[in-house]
Amino acid sequence: MACADIPLPADRPYDGVNLLPYLRGEHQEASHTELFWCLNERGQAAAHVENWMVVRDGNTPDQLFDLATDLGETTDISSQNSSATTDANKEFDHWMSQMATKLAFPGNEGPERIWPERGLP
Repeated sequence: MACADIPLPADRPYDGVNLLPYLRGEHQEASHTELFWCLNERGQAAAHVENWMVVRDGNTPDQLFDLATDLGETTDISSQNSSATTDANKEFDHWMSQMATKLAFPGNEGPERIWPERGLP
């Protein structure tokens, strides 16, 4: 929207930030403190909180990576740090609770497909 110089409607929250100032070099700091991804059609999701990356594929237990020491996400440390996994998942659940439950593209399901046990809308 910023690229097209179109104002955003003020009647809803937005998931994202205007990246143009970062691309222009006007801001040097990180554009996000947290990033979340959710690919509903494949049951995959990830949460990047601080230096932690929690990855879910919908079929296996969560994987946790320390991006400060393992940027390539090669070593799952979830069994050594369950509290970081839990904390990142709490942040992800909070984010998901703010997302629309009816997706824009037919055929995709909502967050309940990824975490039915969490009772998300």
